Amino acid sequence: ALALGLILGRGCEDGSLNSNSRVGSRISHILDQIDVLYVDSINRESLVDAAVEAIVDELDPHTYYFSQSELEEMAAPMEGNFEGIGVEFIIQNDTLIVVNAIAGGPSEKAGITAGDRIVKVWGEEISGADLNNKRVMELLKGDRGTKVDLSLLHGSSNVEYDVVIVRDRIPIHSVVASFILEENVGYIRVIRFSATTANEFAEAMQDLERAGATSVIIDLRANGGGYMSAATDMIDRFLDKGLGIVYTEGKASPRRDYISKYNGEYRSWPLAVLIDESSASASEIFAGAIQDNDRGLIIGRRSFGKGLVQEEFEVPNSQEGSGALRLT
Repeated sequence: ALALGLILGRGCEDGSLNSNSRVGSRISHILDQIDVLYVDSINRESLVDAAVEAIVDELDPHTYYFSQSELEEMAAPMEGNFEGIGVEFIIQNDTLIVVNAIAGGPSEKAGITAGDRIVKVWGEEISGADLNNKRVMELLKGDRGTKVDLSLLHGSSNVEYDVVIVRDRIPIHSVVASFILEENVGYIRVIRFSATTANEFAEAMQDLERAGATSVIIDLRANGGGYMSAATDMIDRFLDKGLGIVYTEGKASPRRDYISKYNGEYRSWPLAVLIDESSASASEIFAGAIQDNDRGLIIGRRSFGKGLVQEEFEVPNSQEGSGALRLT
């Protein structure tokens, strides 16, 4: 599973998170009283996690806190592979919506498509206010060879259908299609910006060039983003050295400009970029840099509109290691 996002990178632990502020003392005092006096025994770390999640919920929708186990589950699709049913999803209006059925995975083979809504797991309705990423992971992720029974609604219809899916190891590729479209026009579809995207894209471009391509169409439709470095590495290949790609700036973060690092090997190729309303974050950086530098043609529909970057900070957890705060 993969949420929409743009990840700047892993930051160091912020010392302010450990400050002995009045607010921190108040929370600690309350937890101490509960720990000693409450009628039942409690898991203090679980209460701390719940408190942190409640705090984060008051911020923008792209800021997240992950426990160590949640962080590992969220990172797996961005790093290479995982075991499960093979879908990327978002939770919208308390409903689990499939953003993409991963090519070659069990869900795609079962006929699940983007826009389908998963409404039941083993006959139990899962929609509702308590549906979150952790709950979805618990329901859908599992060991290779195990089964899960799903009920879904196709697209915008209210016709329910059932499938039994056997979980499998899901290879995570960023470049899912690459071929000569016609004559000397190449086509590449990129569905995420992960740790392997820049290398996959470079190999795909080399293959197209060997096949005779001298121009390319890059399809970023339904690409919800990922690592910003993957996007800037791809953009470098199409620009002259020294051109502006994007900049970041925040209340406590000075402006940082990302500039093309070299004369890209494909800087003279005619280029078109396809986007739609689900092209977000890193996809918008790629398309925006191409457009702002008048380097190619942007085709499609108005994109998602996410101009926020998240930086990841380590958060110590005494029981299970370190979690992370992905902060806008």
